[in-house]
Amino acid sequence: IQAIKTSLSIRKKINDRKGIASSLTALANIMIALDDATSAEYYLKQAESLMNELNNPLQEAVYYKSLGDLQSHLQNNLSEGIKNYKKALALQE
Repeated sequence: IQAIKTSLSIRKKINDRKGIASSLTALANIMIALDDATSAEYYLKQAESLMNELNNPLQEAVYYKSLGDLQSHLQNNLSEGIKNYKKALALQE
């Protein structure tokens, strides 16, 4: 976790927007695996604002898949989770 946080800090200093989004999503995925919904949501909210400006379908798909994991597994909101899984799949078609 610390290595990704360090990477995030460096990417922020050099304004690597794609790298920032990637680090934030990676941190969210780790938090999901650790059953820490609050931290996962925190990182995903930060990544969300970057997704619109990056126009990177693969990165967006990973974001929506992570959001679906958070919603369906940790927040017990299966219907919203499924919506985001479908968004992730659509971006990969």
